[in-house]
Amino acid sequence: MRSVALLALATATLQTACFAQQRFPVTVSISTSTPTVAIGDEIRINVAIVNSSDQPVQLLKSPDGDAEAISRVEVYDPQGNKLPWTSKRQRWLGIKTVAVDPGKSSDGFLNLNKLFDLSKPGTYTVIVHHELLQPDASQSEAKRLFVPSNALKITVTD
Repeated sequence: MRSVALLALATATLQTACFAQQRFPVTVSISTSTPTVAIGDEIRINVAIVNSSDQPVQLLKSPDGDAEAISRVEVYDPQGNKLPWTSKRQRWLGIKTVAVDPGKSSDGFLNLNKLFDLSKPGTYTVIVHHELLQPDASQSEAKRLFVPSNALKITVTD
């Protein structure tokens, strides 16, 4: 069982590495001011989407900056098992697009412990995939892309 879990984490890491080689017009970076927390403490993850292209890009943004509404969030436990969501994913009706100039960022956040059960001590790995709509001249609709972030380690203690 442990080898299956490690294989799953290795596959997710490889997928993230493959996506990282793909050229996206934005870079997604996640961070926290508290990488070590006690069980039950709030775990706030800052999400920064930086326009790394040479022209303005349109990004999706929720009205209150909550990145959960426009991102796929993955959390892996210390054994490499992907954790299930503990709450329903919010999709806000007020999601809008904002223009972000080259080199500038659009910032958001998510409260990790409201989305996942992090009640056991250990080091968890977090990856956020930001949803990006990319115009496609060959189709009538924009293509949905999910741009992966860096992997962030969060340690939960007793």
